[in-house]
Amino acid sequence: MAMGIVVRVIAHNIQDKYTDPAVVVVDDVGRFVISLLSGHEGGANLLAHRIAAILHTDAVITTGTEAKKDLIIGIGCKKGVSSEAVKQSIFHALHMVNLPLERIRLLATIDIKSEEPGLLQAAEELGIPLRIVSRQEIAVCEKKHDKSNFVKEKIGVWGVCEPTALLSGRKTQLLLKKQKYPGVTVAIAQENFMW
Repeated sequence: MAMGIVVRVIAHNIQDKYTDPAVVVVDDVGRFVISLLSGHEGGANLLAHRIAAILHTDAVITTGTEAKKDLIIGIGCKKGVSSEAVKQSIFHALHMVNLPLERIRLLATIDIKSEEPGLLQAAEELGIPLRIVSRQEIAVCEKKHDKSNFVKEKIGVWGVCEPTALLSGRKTQLLLKKQKYPGVTVAIAQENFMW
């Protein structure tokens, strides 16, 4: 429903950010999932990202702590990959570009990996939302990225880690092209907002 309606309905119950429950609003057509109340402290930011992943849409997060996060890590992986393998790949890739884990806004992967236990566990353990990108979005991605015949034959698109990183943000550019690790590929994109 409209965010204004939600604000009016809950207004008399709002106390402070340490005790208010997480409140998330989804617009009428399911285009945006908005963290409205208790985003950081109450968990509405993470809840908004989780709902957005289910709906294959965008989470709108406006808390100051999230504004400084500008990195998106695209991940491709083999079936049965461990969470430790995913995390070690992420850490190594960040080390290559000398950037901290705290700047990661999202992890991103393709829809056919949306239920991959090791990937989900790694995202949970790192406390970083996982954005799911559909094969259809990747298929029409016009941003420049490496193309793999092997990936095209296996899943029908030319790549996973680079296009998912690029498509999961706004005004993105690759900071680190596809890196191959045992059972995992990783690419890092950065959002570039100049206000």
